[in-house]
Amino acid sequence: MLKVFYPHNPHISRAMHRIRKALMDYAPKEVKFVERPQEADLHILDFIGQHPRIEDRELNPKTGLMRSVPSLPACPKYVLLYHCSPPPESWLLDLDYSELFANALLVVSYLKPEWVEPWGNIDWSEVEYCLTPWGYDGRIFKNFNKPRNILCLMTGYVAETERLIEVWSAAAIAGEEVVHVGGHIGLDGKMRYRRVEGIDDKGFVDLLQRSKYVSAIRYPYGFELVGIEGAACGAQPIYLDLPCYRYWFGDIGLFVDPAEVMEGLARIFAHRVRREGIEEKVKRFEWGNVAPKIWEEILRRV
Repeated sequence: MLKVFYPHNPHISRAMHRIRKALMDYAPKEVKFVERPQEADLHILDFIGQHPRIEDRELNPKTGLMRSVPSLPACPKYVLLYHCSPPPESWLLDLDYSELFANALLVVSYLKPEWVEPWGNIDWSEVEYCLTPWGYDGRIFKNFNKPRNILCLMTGYVAETERLIEVWSAAAIAGEEVVHVGGHIGLDGKMRYRRVEGIDDKGFVDLLQRSKYVSAIRYPYGFELVGIEGAACGAQPIYLDLPCYRYWFGDIGLFVDPAEVMEGLARIFAHRVRREGIEEKVKRFEWGNVAPKIWEEILRRV
């Protein structure tokens, strides 16, 4: 029996909570999750591009964000779920993360190292790496053919990286509503804009089922679970035209030039562009197809 410490972190995004739930739901029978690291053989922790010892609220008080990495590994054996590196031009890029990554039994990520600018003094040839997509729960995210009265759903708390203002501006040109699941970005009270926060999964799925499009835009990269969750609900996902997104979502996504996001979105909204068959194509990302392969890679290293 492999005892695994995989703690809940209330400060990271709800998408990462859904990843955690899926990996626990699809864990093999020989895996047991424990409450304390002292009882564990293995620690699974999320890496989201911040200093492993300092919470984001201390680094960026202006954002008010509290997305913290759950400290350093609490067990000699650990697996890193690598979601993103530090943001462009951040001083965190110059910190030395080489030991943290090289000493991991496995680094699991949707990112190919060559897609990312060098950072952290990491020699990727010394890192045990598992390239994988993340997934979605096909039991929850599905299309019930509801009337689609929302032009585009967008999520997030950082307007600059997720281009939230541009999404709203393009929708305003089209004369239809955007719904934003996330924090205050200065648009409250604006025409064609509605923001919801603290919504549960049932409410979130309902919004996706009533949306024509879902913005999965994030710069410079991200997996953006909302894209595949939206596609499963019948909403057309939109991504930046960058290698990471083309690689995973080339046959289900629409793509906009990072230098002309608003213009690209406006064209999509004006012409109602859609891909065919996205609800079938996206099924390859169901957690039942993805999570067992991740566990197979982890167990091979233990």
